[in-house]
Amino acid sequence: MLGESVAVYLEAGTAGGAYPDAAAHTGSTIVDATNLEHPDGKLRIVRHGVIPDAEIVRVVGADRCA
Repeated sequence: MLGESVAVYLEAGTAGGAYPDAAAHTGSTIVDATNLEHPDGKLRIVRHGVIPDAEIVRVVGADRCA
């Protein structure tokens, strides 16, 4: 789907395998973290998937999420 427009893919198995409350057929969560290398850069959720937004914000920090 994204082809060569993405430099790095992280694969961790079947989507939802670690999240038993995820709905069936929920897709992978896709984030753009390229701006985190800058002091004021923010992570952007490109596609909402099986990982809840709140969990991403908890790990990255609300100040680093767009």
